[in-house]
Amino acid sequence: MRKLNPKISEELIKTNTLLQKRNEQKKSEEIENRLQKLYKERIFKRKIIQTNTESWLAKHGKTQYIQFDKAKKSNLRKCFLSIDLNGSKSIELEEIIEAMLTLGIAESKAQAKQIFKEVDINGNGHIEFNEFLLLLKNKNPRVKALTELFNNVIERKMGFESDMLPFQLAVSNYRRKMIMNAVMEPGNQKAEHILRSTSQVFTRKFNKLKRNLQKNKSQEAI
Repeated sequence: MRKLNPKISEELIKTNTLLQKRNEQKKSEEIENRLQKLYKERIFKRKIIQTNTESWLAKHGKTQYIQFDKAKKSNLRKCFLSIDLNGSKSIELEEIIEAMLTLGIAESKAQAKQIFKEVDINGNGHIEFNEFLLLLKNKNPRVKALTELFNNVIERKMGFESDMLPFQLAVSNYRRKMIMNAVMEPGNQKAEHILRSTSQVFTRKFNKLKRNLQKNKSQEAI
């Protein structure tokens, strides 16, 4: 039997390996697409069931059993969209991490990620609107502080009685108010906690900026 040229044999092996990898990647993508489709179908069915259930409860005078009425859900969606800075129709960690750190909800980025994972039910790195609604009813003590933050923004309990402010603006105004309280009213534990947390976050930011400037100067000097 005639032997193949070693170079041709090697090329055939490489080609075969490459084809196998491509097939595996294609299968993986197909499985992922199928799972996403199933998840969307499940969410859609859940919405239909929920809508039908809420309609039935409202029609039969049992509105106390409805989790969120239309007016409440409208406010929830406004709050949700005001958090979604990049327009992805979902909340990402980077969009709330500064609020979590400066308000003392999380002590570090690692802890903030862990809290976020508790809320991100399907593990795709985003909090969709349905997950956001579930969070507001979540009794898990590990996400209690985050739940309270969102509820306070929605219920206008951040010290401002006007129309619901966009999330980032509400957090910024509340943080400023609490820092002033910490300075003017020594002994206010919550205000002092927010002051310490905010100070730590902005100190880290300043130090990072300082290191980058020093690095740039060093590179220019070379």
